[in-house]
Amino acid sequence: MADTIKVEKGRLIMDVELTTPTPSASGKTIVYFSTRGNQKLNDGYVIGVNLYKYKD
Repeated sequence: MADTIKVEKGRLIMDVELTTPTPSASGKTIVYFSTRGNQKLNDGYVIGVNLYKYKD
């Protein structure tokens, strides 16, 4: 299934597969998902999303 990020009827809809947990460049967090910067959606919106967790 492909990742889906869209705006529909005034709501942000995201269905994305989390990646294998990877240490961030600084090593302070573990990254589970990232758009790797801002991404243009097909309807003119721009989004940038990161899902991470601080290391214990």
